[in-house]
Amino acid sequence: MSNSQFTIKAQLILDIFTMIFILLSSIFDLYFDSQYSNYVTLAWNIWIVVMLISHLKVRGINDELSETILSKVNKMSIDFMLVSIALICMAATTPNTSYIFKSVNILGLVIIITLLLLTIFRLLSYIYYDRKGLYN
Repeated sequence: MSNSQFTIKAQLILDIFTMIFILLSSIFDLYFDSQYSNYVTLAWNIWIVVMLISHLKVRGINDELSETILSKVNKMSIDFMLVSIALICMAATTPNTSYIFKSVNILGLVIIITLLLLTIFRLLSYIYYDRKGLYN
């Protein structure tokens, strides 16, 4: 495994951990006592600093194949998000399913979970195309 492949995989894995942290902090902030929201904000700020430092540390020179694979994965991710947003919008506005989204907080959590699924999809797609080759 070359260094550039490791950096792209490491960035995608860090993106997954970031989305998990966002989801957990949102759930903690919504459903627990509000006196602890300062701790969530402090933890969020620390995590952002860690992410910035780690992105600067693992940034490397990527080869053309890795960038091409990442470009294809990003194109597939955009298609995934367009379909996901359309489905969420239809579920939120349809009378038969709109009772699920009684509050804006639940809709926000669904969007965050969708973004978490997107980051997992990006990592798995990148690993698949990295192992199988771009055109197989």
